[in-house]
Amino acid sequence: MAGPTSWRHLGIRLMVNDGNYNFTLRPVGKTWVQVVLAILLALVPLVMGTVCCVLFVRFFYKIKFNEVGIKEKAGLLPFSQAKIPDRKALRRSVVNLFTHTTKHVLPATQQNRLSMALAAETGSPERRTVLIATMEYEIQDWDIKIKIGGLGVMASLMGKNLGHQNLIWVVPCIGGIDYPIDRVAQPMDIYVMGNSYRVEVQYHTLRNITFVLLDAPVFRKQTKAEPYPPRMDDLDSAVYYSVWNSCISESLKRFTVDLYHINDYHGAIAPLHLLPRTIPVCLSLHNAEFQGLWPLRTVEEFDEICEVYDLDQDVVRDYVQYGQVFNLLHAGASYLRKHQKGFGAAGVSKKYGKRSFARYPILWGLSNVGSLPNPDPTDTGDWDKKLLSKEGVIVDDAIEKERGELRVAAQKWAGLKIDPTAELFVFVGRWSQQKGIDLIGDIFFSVLEKNPKVQLICVGPIIDLYGKFAAVKLEKMMKMYPGRVYSKPEFTALPPCIFSGAEFSLIPSRDEPFGLVAVEFGRKGALGIGARVGGLGNMPGWWYTVESPTTKHLINQFKAAIHAALTTSTETRAMMRARSRLQRFPVAQWIEDLEILQSKSIRVHERVIERQRERSRFLNSGRESPAPSIAPATTATSSAFNTAPNSMPNSRATSAAPSRAPSPSSEAIVPGSQGQMSLGKLLGPSNPAAIPASARRGRSRSNSRTRLGRRSNSSLREAANAPPSSSRSRLGKRSDSSLRGTVEAAAAKNNRVSVVPEGNEDLANVAQMIPPTLPPTQERDDSPHSDTPNTPRRGAFPPRFPQLDPVNDTSSPNTPVAPGFPPLERSETPLSVHSVAAEQKPFNLQRVNPHFTDNKEIYYRAFQFRMESINSKNSEDQLCIEEYLVESEKEWFNRFHHVKMGKSAPRSRSAARSRSATPASSFRIPWGRTSQDIPSPSPRADDPQSPSITGEFLLDDDYKPPTGIRRLLQKKIGDWQLYCFILAFGQIIAANSYQITLLTGQNGQSGSQLYIIASIYLAASAIWWVLFRLIRQVYLLSVPFIIYGLAFFLVGMGPYASDLAKRGWIYNVATAFYAAASASGSLFFALNFGEEGGSPAQSWVFRACVIQGSQQLYVAALWYWGSTLTASSNAGLPSSVLLTSSPKVTAITTPVAVFLWAISAILFFGLPKYYRQDPGKIPSFYGALFRRKIVIWFFIVVVVQNYWLAAPYGRNWRYLWSSIHAPKWGIVILLLIFFVGVWAAMLAVLGGLSKQHSWILPIFAIGLGAPRWTQMLWGISGIGLYVPWGSPAFGAILGRALWLWLGVLDAVQGVGFGIILLQTLTRWHVCFTLLFAQVLGSLATIAARASAPDKTGPGTVFPNFALGVEMGLRRHWFWVALGFQMVVPVGFFWFFRKAQLFKA
Repeated sequence: MAGPTSWRHLGIRLMVNDGNYNFTLRPVGKTWVQVVLAILLALVPLVMGTVCCVLFVRFFYKIKFNEVGIKEKAGLLPFSQAKIPDRKALRRSVVNLFTHTTKHVLPATQQNRLSMALAAETGSPERRTVLIATMEYEIQDWDIKIKIGGLGVMASLMGKNLGHQNLIWVVPCIGGIDYPIDRVAQPMDIYVMGNSYRVEVQYHTLRNITFVLLDAPVFRKQTKAEPYPPRMDDLDSAVYYSVWNSCISESLKRFTVDLYHINDYHGAIAPLHLLPRTIPVCLSLHNAEFQGLWPLRTVEEFDEICEVYDLDQDVVRDYVQYGQVFNLLHAGASYLRKHQKGFGAAGVSKKYGKRSFARYPILWGLSNVGSLPNPDPTDTGDWDKKLLSKEGVIVDDAIEKERGELRVAAQKWAGLKIDPTAELFVFVGRWSQQKGIDLIGDIFFSVLEKNPKVQLICVGPIIDLYGKFAAVKLEKMMKMYPGRVYSKPEFTALPPCIFSGAEFSLIPSRDEPFGLVAVEFGRKGALGIGARVGGLGNMPGWWYTVESPTTKHLINQFKAAIHAALTTSTETRAMMRARSRLQRFPVAQWIEDLEILQSKSIRVHERVIERQRERSRFLNSGRESPAPSIAPATTATSSAFNTAPNSMPNSRATSAAPSRAPSPSSEAIVPGSQGQMSLGKLLGPSNPAAIPASARRGRSRSNSRTRLGRRSNSSLREAANAPPSSSRSRLGKRSDSSLRGTVEAAAAKNNRVSVVPEGNEDLANVAQMIPPTLPPTQERDDSPHSDTPNTPRRGAFPPRFPQLDPVNDTSSPNTPVAPGFPPLERSETPLSVHSVAAEQKPFNLQRVNPHFTDNKEIYYRAFQFRMESINSKNSEDQLCIEEYLVESEKEWFNRFHHVKMGKSAPRSRSAARSRSATPASSFRIPWGRTSQDIPSPSPRADDPQSPSITGEFLLDDDYKPPTGIRRLLQKKIGDWQLYCFILAFGQIIAANSYQITLLTGQNGQSGSQLYIIASIYLAASAIWWVLFRLIRQVYLLSVPFIIYGLAFFLVGMGPYASDLAKRGWIYNVATAFYAAASASGSLFFALNFGEEGGSPAQSWVFRACVIQGSQQLYVAALWYWGSTLTASSNAGLPSSVLLTSSPKVTAITTPVAVFLWAISAILFFGLPKYYRQDPGKIPSFYGALFRRKIVIWFFIVVVVQNYWLAAPYGRNWRYLWSSIHAPKWGIVILLLIFFVGVWAAMLAVLGGLSKQHSWILPIFAIGLGAPRWTQMLWGISGIGLYVPWGSPAFGAILGRALWLWLGVLDAVQGVGFGIILLQTLTRWHVCFTLLFAQVLGSLATIAARASAPDKTGPGTVFPNFALGVEMGLRRHWFWVALGFQMVVPVGFFWFFRKAQLFKA
């Protein structure tokens, strides 16, 4: 009987009367229940996924209309609520000061805290000495100011408002500035590549600040406009930052410093030079996107960077190295983690600290990143800690009327049409991708067209290609809308009317740590319109959220904010301006928060030191002759390394020798990132690569980076001729005798001391060159000339030390020295990149990776030509700046790939288009001038515009392209290199923890066999991770195919066994080999596409969908194979005639094994260099990873899903091939329809939406709920076994179609969860997370087979509702399992929102 007699029923129950042996057939099951359930299962997940995406847009794509301004201004710590007393109140309490003996720790009470502040004000012994080191600085009395960004503003603020502290301010002398001569100090001897070099030093005291000015050619190379090296990954920058940090560490040795306040990455490794001594530090993150990165891919690179930075290799591994990267900012984070329990890092706004902690993996080792919100430097009034009330704010009509006059003045300045009622938009800032200048260029064609009263002013310097191309658009905009647009892409002094006359200030930043420009404009009347990122959004204005980094999303959000601003009434705007003028970002609050941060940092540091001492005493307590395991503290009275002349004795305890156990690490690439795992940038903040070539050509050739391998022997001397004492054979192995001797400090008259190094009394004259004791604040206040320092001698500093030279032991009468210092021999070779490079063969640091800078201006000229057809529509689409640059970069890297393969670079399509329609004379067009005005310059050999291929792509002159198999595997098929297909194949054939049951047989085998296979899979997962840490990736990706081949080879040998028992053991061993190899599937997922660097989200969506769909087809084919063998066995065929018992199987499996072994060999010999790097190290890897809540939740999900769904997994797949009515070819067609056709359609839709909404696939996957659970409910509960809809064959096909549809949704959810990991973790973290999840999944599978309610069948977990809805709903295990499955997407949504790496 094929089925029930009526279509209304789903089955037949056989009723037997055991009394008379009669039986009856009773129809059971209700078809309508099956129909309703099938419709719900088919539609509810899809509808819920769609609704979830719509709700996400509705709730999170909002324009925050901030009418009031800041609503909460909490301090650094919640208990920071004490009001700062005025100076008179402090002095009235001076009598209570000097009984205070607590050292620099966070006071326990408000009274103690006030006493501490009073101590600082009156110059008591409690006055704190803080060292800061910045390349942006201000020396007021010398009228020297170096400032290009927010760090310069804050540095100036610290100098002017921290009068209660002694500041030691280390600054470099840059080129183009004439520094007066004050007090020349003893030069600093700095080691680079094992050679000692000299940096000239002078001190200058201004009020409470002692400036330590450093002078050397390596510093003089920078300029006021570019105080930072342009790159952060080459030899030039490595030498610069090495000398800079070494000089900071020498300053820390010379002065008694209570705390070193690090600002960004620049000086983060200076404390490492003091080890084992440690000092308290704070780390302020002004822009964590820049981190200072150099590659550590090989042993040679590792040795080289250690020698350049003069750091011991163990120190680099423990503090600096992060994966295959030498990361300066990570050094600061590691220092805090090791010596301050992770405390001391703070972002410059409340939101920026949290986002930095979530976004940058190098900070994950910290306990947290706090906030030290920047103040408004002009807000120096008293702070009453009261927020601005909505009530009581009155619009000043006089100010509002005056705004029209100010707007007219601004229009006159910019040459715009005079209209006091115009809607004037202003953008002032750096023209870069970070500041979003390209978004203004994209959307304002439309804004100007739709709003005739809108005017636009854009002023600022070009920083990168985004700014350069935006300038082209804005120049075109000026021509299309004369009198309404003014664009000036350069540094410009702005009159006050620009700030006060503008109606709106545009701040569309992609990342903004604080956003001082919003405060500056807002307090002068210009309301902000911009992104709600970092510190933005506190001032009244219109602030849009950033939920996706894609340009289309940013454009739509920015346009919506502008529309909301233009439609706001003038009365509302006036009230918003009135509130803006009253907004407070007080300096007083910042000082209080800074005091808390510094005090607690000191306290935590001292606690760590005390614990180390207690541990040392405990370990040494049982020894007869204990040897000190902790380095003795070096106090200020006994060492010249930490003593400033005539400064106070150091009241701090110094540190013990830190424990440096190596930790795991590696490099990883995150989708959408800049390439390296730390997510930092390799180009410096003042990178000139995108500046027009015409401007670059006028620069001195000394400022250009030396091409490797092209040093002039006539201008460079070998350092090998230097005496052996001037160099070290190995870094970190200098004997203690080579260090300076002990220095005794003695008080002298006039606040001066004599510093006489032991064994070198000739330095006794040094007293006259040493700065006096930092003057107390009280004395300065009482002096009528307290702000006027001793007038220094005007002249170029240093007066007699023009070079930074190696120090030799022999004397030279021709070497000028400062008075009071012994003459030291100098080499004739000055310290520069040229001289360092002359010491040996070309450096690995000179082999930098190329970046797309369009230095030939091919794409720039093409973009200029396309401006002829621009309009308000295509400006946001075809001519969108970022999309154009992304496509140009992709094309450029394709050309670069051709060159690396040894081919000639193909001509750019953009170049071809521009060449065909643009005269050659327009190759470079300066701003505001036509090509006819500028003659075309002739190319130079060293000009970046030279046609040299190596000049464009930074390839070595001796570069050799890959050959043979390696070249073949790097051949591109579409956007994928050939090796990517092979690695994807390795992922496809790997079984996961769910599919372990697949390896144990079609009908399932005993529990013991499952336990063995799962245990093998578990152990193999752990072994693969250990190998990942120890060996190169090329071995990891080659060995699994050897093991796969062994598995197939053993299957082919089974028929030759003498009996069934031996044959069974052969198959068991083959299964074990396959399980061990399958455990490597996560490696193939995490390590594929390694040569690419960062990729946009839609690329990863496409790749993941393609691979996942292919894997589903492979698994379906395996289950078909198993069902065929099972059917033959059930048909009564003897085992001898089965295919697995026939020698025919050998003819099938042996070629497969050979094929897999061949793939292994191809990968081993053909994978590119990326996979041949030495494994890296990541300190505190496990602790940092397990602090990521998204990772913990992923592990919980793996356990939950494996426990409830792994046991019936095989039974679920058996449903697909179990029908006796549906033909096998029909099911194959269904498979192709769903996992090729439907899958491709799903891929197209989600991939297209991902171009604007990078979160779309994860959120859609979360909204699907539990598609795997619903698939199992249909497949194993019995409700889908018979579908009476038409003929039996048609019903069987429909049932399988629904099952496959749910399988597609389940696969989509799996891809979505994988994308969540890719968008919240790095490659290294993803690899460990997946492998550890395999371990947990195996354990859960074993536990499920032993104890789950559905361990041997559906049980009460999956009831058959067709037999009774009420009966199914009464099953408590049904609700328990369903509840566990539904909590999975809820948790993913909660943690994904907080853990996205790209979310602003």
